[in-house]
Amino acid sequence: MAKLEQFLRTVLSSLNPRTYNKLSKAQLKDSWKYFFTLFFLTMIVMCLLAIPNMIKLPAYLREQLTSFNSLDIDVQQEMNRPFLLPQQNPLIMIDTTDMENERKAKVLITEDSITYKFLPFTEPKSLDVGEGRLLEQKQEFAIMATALILLLLPGILLLLAVALLAKYILLIFLSGVIGFLLVGFIHFHIRLKQLFNVAIYASTLMIIIELLTKPFLTSNFFIHYIAYGVYFILGTIRAGYFDAQKEDR
Repeated sequence: MAKLEQFLRTVLSSLNPRTYNKLSKAQLKDSWKYFFTLFFLTMIVMCLLAIPNMIKLPAYLREQLTSFNSLDIDVQQEMNRPFLLPQQNPLIMIDTTDMENERKAKVLITEDSITYKFLPFTEPKSLDVGEGRLLEQKQEFAIMATALILLLLPGILLLLAVALLAKYILLIFLSGVIGFLLVGFIHFHIRLKQLFNVAIYASTLMIIIELLTKPFLTSNFFIHYIAYGVYFILGTIRAGYFDAQKEDR
């Protein structure tokens, strides 16, 4: 509980530019620990906020299928062996060769049907995708598509987390290095370590805005980057000093 209280205090401090003189003097390992804690906790909250959208997904897909007067899946292909994704313990298997007698994947796609079984101790369900049949099974197709998305969701979230982490870390690194090069031209004094700390804590509002708006908005119009830039500049000003201010410090 004490750690959570300290973390929340740090979040609030990060949203107040006046505290950046103190935050800039923190140990870098503590700053990075705060950054990763903030990121993963915000990711968890983002997932919780997205649950209502996932609940509405089958109805949404069913509604979108009403846009079609007819829908046929006609793929010209010739296979010499089944396609497995991944190779070991596959989630999806495409097989139009009839070579596989035993169903090995959670989703089996053949020439005219899609068979799926996502939960243990349940019977496989089949969706006929033959000519003119798909639109007659809107409900079944919507349920299957939703279940498939949920099945792939952990992998999608992992890729999203890695991509976002790489972006944030690169932005923090570039801000620190470029900022350190620029402050010398204006005779502003601040150490590189302080700039990295400022960049880490300035990312707080950026991370919160970007992640917590993803379940609701397709774009936040770069507001998170603007917030980051404002906090980085204000935090840098609070953490460092000009030559004329040296005697006052």
